[in-house]
Amino acid sequence: MIENINNGLGNNESVARTPSFRRLPQSRFPRIHRVLRALYYFLFNYWKPKPGNIIGLLDEFCSADARSLISFVQIGANNGDDEFTNLRKRHGWLGVMVEPQQEVFAELVRLNSCDGLYFEQVAISDHECELPMYKISFSEADWAHTLASFDRQIIKRSIDDGWIARCAAAEGIVPPKSTGDWVTTETVCCITLQKLLDKYQLTNLDLLILDTEGHDYEIIKQMETLQHKPRALVFEHKFFSARDLRACVKTLRAWGYKLNADDSNTIGIAKRVSN
Repeated sequence: MIENINNGLGNNESVARTPSFRRLPQSRFPRIHRVLRALYYFLFNYWKPKPGNIIGLLDEFCSADARSLISFVQIGANNGDDEFTNLRKRHGWLGVMVEPQQEVFAELVRLNSCDGLYFEQVAISDHECELPMYKISFSEADWAHTLASFDRQIIKRSIDDGWIARCAAAEGIVPPKSTGDWVTTETVCCITLQKLLDKYQLTNLDLLILDTEGHDYEIIKQMETLQHKPRALVFEHKFFSARDLRACVKTLRAWGYKLNADDSNTIGIAKRVSN
């Protein structure tokens, strides 16, 4: 149930990119190009999100934009196979997908390389550094690597409530006997939000998506110093403390965002856009 809380890209030479049919030379294969282009847009215009939920509201935001392309940054993109995938393809988003885990980043690039997408293997922090990221030690399944977090307590809560044991059982694997051995670390490089935006010359960002398992608020705080704040923001509030959630909502309202939320995520759209 949705709840109304409110009553120019640069080049990245280090990023792997692969050709897509959208780059097929039209002069050499005009008929094939037309057929593939028509099929592509049929598939992703046929898909429609349910109205009224987070994805539906985001679809409305993208559809109402007079510009044809949406610039976005997705922090905590994992392997890119998520609830935003169809929306990203349908509206032809251009931007940067950020994922710090080495093996997951390689899968992200492999699955999503195409025109207009760039990739960064970093995490976002308030200063440049290296930090340990906690993650499941005995599985590389999607359920495991999506749980990676700077906060070990995030994983501990999922151990204590039995969620990780249930996922392991469904996968058909037996975890180590000691739950202390269920968690390992991976050291990841961190940069600031401002440095990421500067690198890609994203001075007027349309959309910022956050899914960092407990670190979203720390990134939102960095928006305070941005000259131009994103026109829309999606973040995962379910790991916020009650105090942080109140503070975050107060701050985003003060910045002019109209907020809506479901059980896990919040979307904020700048009022100058939503009116």
